[in-house]
Amino acid sequence: MKRINIILIVLSFSMLLLLGACTQKNVVIGVSQCCSGVWREKVNNEMRQAQYQYKNVDLLFTTAENDGQCQARQIDSMIARKVDLIVVAPDNVNDVTPAIERAYRAHIPVILFDRKVKTPHYTASIGGDNVEAGREVARFLASKLDGKGTVVEITGLKDASPVIERHRGFHEVMKNYPGIKVVTLESNWKLERAQELMKQYLDKGGHADGVFGHSDLGAIGAFLEAERRGIDKQMLIVGIDGLPGEWEGVDRVKRGQFAASYVYPTQGEKIMEL
Repeated sequence: MKRINIILIVLSFSMLLLLGACTQKNVVIGVSQCCSGVWREKVNNEMRQAQYQYKNVDLLFTTAENDGQCQARQIDSMIARKVDLIVVAPDNVNDVTPAIERAYRAHIPVILFDRKVKTPHYTASIGGDNVEAGREVARFLASKLDGKGTVVEITGLKDASPVIERHRGFHEVMKNYPGIKVVTLESNWKLERAQELMKQYLDKGGHADGVFGHSDLGAIGAFLEAERRGIDKQMLIVGIDGLPGEWEGVDRVKRGQFAASYVYPTQGEKIMEL
């Protein structure tokens, strides 16, 4: 009789374990990207690959295409859906901050990736040092130009934290080189806009010994306009991203179109670990 009781208890416990396994809830991680593009897609792919190291994890991706208000609505939608965690690369520090605070108040952990916002109400952040990236590009150009000449700085969207920080780091170093004049053109991360701004600048008689693109796309836009005019060899063009692949930043350095591209790491797998 004792033996039968033990068997019944073991069977009952096994059934409970099976039932628990069948009803285990997946963890849903919302990923809110500020925009699309090769760099962002590389991050997403790395997160997808790392996802399979963990059991019962679903990833939900959204892209705001450089529209902060759209991104705020997408984050609010994730809050309404009651996702378990949100990873956010904020489009700008103004429009997206209130939505991040709403997620935090709803007790949803928030990880800021790559960019920052104007609030302490988030759980963690991960990303590169954009101030140091700006400094390093400035040091490189100042050295190559022997402290003399004109450098055109082509930014991304002005309210994005990488733009604010890269600009600050760049000018922090450049102020030590009075022989270098810096001309700042406010762009929007788009290749076409960077090329148009470079065209307008050169049409007005502007000169450039060096170009600092806040992204490789900005640097490519400047290169294409300079190449069209046959003056690309007269400029030292530097971008930020350093992506692999044909016609990306590293490849353009190898082809002699860029003087350099600062490698800004994606490392989506590190986001999944966090």
